[in-house]
Amino acid sequence: MRWIKRLFHYCRNRFRYSNFFTKMVALFLVAAFLPLFVCSAFLVTDTIRVSGENTAASIRNNFQQTYSVLDSRMTQVKKCAELLLNDSGTNDFLRNGQNETTFWEQRTFKTDMDNTISFIENAQNIKRLRIYVDPTYFYILDSYHYCDINLLQGQLWFAHLRRSSVRSLWLSSQEN
Repeated sequence: MRWIKRLFHYCRNRFRYSNFFTKMVALFLVAAFLPLFVCSAFLVTDTIRVSGENTAASIRNNFQQTYSVLDSRMTQVKKCAELLLNDSGTNDFLRNGQNETTFWEQRTFKTDMDNTISFIENAQNIKRLRIYVDPTYFYILDSYHYCDINLLQGQLWFAHLRRSSVRSLWLSSQEN
């Protein structure tokens, strides 16, 4: 509080012998710029506070988005790992030491079949098409388009179909 008294005495001594116009100009300047300075200080502090809150909220949202993306990717990795672990063909491939040529032949076969299936599904009004493939093609088995031919071995209609002379109705790596 001493600095306020000193300021008051300094201003009083400074303007004691000044004329009225100088005193009024000084009073006007103090009355106009002091509230403006105080309001500017409040505005700056409020802007800094709001900007900090917005930055913190943005960081929280970015962290949550990153976590959810990583969580979904981890879920996909877990599903792929489960498919690889549950696929007996993967173990056979590792145990029997099949070479890369076998793998790439199967991948090429799958790519060609995928193109054929998509062409058939797009050209005709077919909602879903399944192809039953010999179990030696274990790399192309998936639950949507490709199924193991061993699933059909006990079915009567499949046995009748295999005995029929129309070979274009089914696929097998052993006979085609």
